[in-house]
Amino acid sequence: MIREGNATPAWPASDFNASRRHALVAAQVIKLGQKLTDDALTMFIKLMGRLFSQANSRKKQRHMSCRPDTAKALRMFLDTITALQSANDYGQNALDVLDQEVGWHRLLRMKPELESMVEDNEASPLTLAAEQYATVNKYAGAFLQAFTFRSARRHDPLLAATALLRRLYAEKRRALPDRVPVTHLSQADRRLIFGEGRSDRRLYEIATLAALRDRLRSADIWVDGSRSFRPIDEHLMPRSTFTTMKDEDRLGLGVQGDGVAWLAEARQMLDFNLKRLAHRARSGKLEGVRLEAGTLIVTTNRWRGVRGS
Repeated sequence: MIREGNATPAWPASDFNASRRHALVAAQVIKLGQKLTDDALTMFIKLMGRLFSQANSRKKQRHMSCRPDTAKALRMFLDTITALQSANDYGQNALDVLDQEVGWHRLLRMKPELESMVEDNEASPLTLAAEQYATVNKYAGAFLQAFTFRSARRHDPLLAATALLRRLYAEKRRALPDRVPVTHLSQADRRLIFGEGRSDRRLYEIATLAALRDRLRSADIWVDGSRSFRPIDEHLMPRSTFTTMKDEDRLGLGVQGDGVAWLAEARQMLDFNLKRLAHRARSGKLEGVRLEAGTLIVTTNRWRGVRGS
């Protein structure tokens, strides 16, 4: 019916009876709903992927922009080591030599810059992705409320987390409750989200959406009303249909449906081919191969030419 609706212009459809027109329109609406659902899910997957790729790009850009500061810090570190080594070699007071050669106050002034450089270098992709939370916040609530997610796992913590975010958006709440699902997150993400004694809503939401993206891509989570993001079982032939087609020999597999009969036929064919090969080898009819005193000899030049071609 969907194919008929695709091929039928609007003007001849007016000649159909009412039941047929309604059926064609209903089939097209179902198809359109599936397509829009798949398009929205695909867009979500791409947006989340772009979010983290842009975060990595910003991290690389920051590394490039702070290269002069890094060189300056490394030079000071080298001067410090040289001063301490000199003090140790000549038995002098290390702090006096360090203050004279490098400057104690100069080292202290460099400390905030070094802390910032270390923090940027060790920044997690999740932290960098959360910098764009304002963009995610524009579509995440509508996306979560528009679809119903399913999982084969019983009491899936990711589904519980998405339900929690859906409720927070509906109630327009910014802070996370005291207890939230966390087992869908990695240990590193948990330390970032709850490491400072309080939960970070932005990090939690970004990490949950990233996990949802990965589970959708792996077909571990599916969505009601979708055609592409649905359970693996729905892509398979129903068992009743398979049994009927098997009994009627309509599976079209290209081989026998009876495993025992297929193995017997394969064994017979293998035996025939081996005997034919042995006969040709004994009579010298194998091209590039000969049998001498029970030893099979393959012409090397021939196989090199085949490999080179």
